[in-house]
Amino acid sequence: MKPLLVMPFDHRGSFERDFLGIDPDKKLNKAQRDRITELKETIFHGFLKAVKKYRHKDYFAVLVDEEFGMPIIKKAKKLGIAVCLPVEASGQEEFNFDYGDDFRSHIKKINPEYAKALVRYNPLNKAVNKKDRKRLKILYNFCRKNNFRLLIELLVPPAEKDFAIVKNKKEYDKKLRITRTVEAIKELKKVMRPDIWKMEGFSSAQWGRIINVINKNSSIILLGRGADEKQVKRWMADAGRHKEIIGFAVGRTVFSLPLKRYVSGKITKQKAADLIAHNFSRFTGLWARYKHLHI
Repeated sequence: MKPLLVMPFDHRGSFERDFLGIDPDKKLNKAQRDRITELKETIFHGFLKAVKKYRHKDYFAVLVDEEFGMPIIKKAKKLGIAVCLPVEASGQEEFNFDYGDDFRSHIKKINPEYAKALVRYNPLNKAVNKKDRKRLKILYNFCRKNNFRLLIELLVPPAEKDFAIVKNKKEYDKKLRITRTVEAIKELKKVMRPDIWKMEGFSSAQWGRIINVINKNSSIILLGRGADEKQVKRWMADAGRHKEIIGFAVGRTVFSLPLKRYVSGKITKQKAADLIAHNFSRFTGLWARYKHLHI
């Protein structure tokens, strides 16, 4: 399968909070909504600036939401940039559809290359997991019937019971997350077989365990988790050793600091876009080196 290098900026509630200091539970006014769209367009402009120097434009994609990113989605389609569309409601611990039962019409209207669903799934959370699997099966069946490719962003946070085994989140990441992730994939495979799994970083040996349990026709892309550049580089180096891992979706590590500096008035919008382009290009170059790609 060809590489998939994604600029993800489908954040909604966290975007409101982190960049504009807005309580995501409060209704936005028009000026606030327009400001969020403007900031997302700044990310997109940086992405386009980075991508224009590469030959294989078909390797690249944007992951952006309909709520604030519809102008971006339209521009991306005109430019031949692949679109990944999030279908999950923002900021919820269990998986629910954005737009409720109307999620189908929204996917059909936008016609993305990938429908993307973020699911937080720890196998110990039995009650929530049962509801998640039921909804994900509905999504999977819809995508298969209508020829949409499905991208699952799988996060496996610690459950309450995990803290009887480990002391904190850092220890959980080191000792338990790989085991819980393997278990989560096994359970989710019973109701769906996505085209792409989008997952947090692991060591090379741990990736081997993941690859052994995903379905053979699936691929994986690495997410950035908002980590610092040094950490993302380590994850990329480990992920790059496996042919099943075909790309990355690194967002906040690329755009957070430039956007915050722009919002605070320290730099111009153009400078923010330039920095985003530089950051995205740097990760693209690293990935190309690890995978021996000519992009």
